[in-house]
Amino acid sequence: MKYSLVLMLLSVTIGCGDNKTTYIDNTTIAIPMETDLQTECREYLEIGPPAHMKNYVPESLTEIVIAHGAKDESIDPELAEIGGIILLESSALDEIEDLEIRKYMKRGAELVGRVLEANR
Repeated sequence: MKYSLVLMLLSVTIGCGDNKTTYIDNTTIAIPMETDLQTECREYLEIGPPAHMKNYVPESLTEIVIAHGAKDESIDPELAEIGGIILLESSALDEIEDLEIRKYMKRGAELVGRVLEANR
C-alpha cells in the first residue's frame, strides 16, 4: 500500500508544473527537463524533410549531430569535426532554389551549430 501511494504521488507530481526536483518522504527525485535546444532538435527530426525532397539521406551526419542535441549527449572530437565541416558546407545552402528545402537544410545547419556550441 505504501509503495502504491508513493508511485501515485510520484506520477501526479511529475505531471505538474515545471519543477526539476520533487520531494517524497524526504527523498529527492531529480526529474530531467528538456531544454529548448533538445526540444528544437527533437522536433526537427520528428518533422523531417519536405515531402518532395528527393535527395534526402536518412541518418545523415547532420541528423546524427542533431540527434545528439535532442538527447543532450556529448559530442566526441571526431563528431565535432564533422559538425564543423557541415557548417562550412552550409554556406552553399543559399544556392538551393526550392525555398522549403533551403529552409529545412539551413535549419539543420543552424541546429548543428547550436549543438556544437552547447558541447564546448
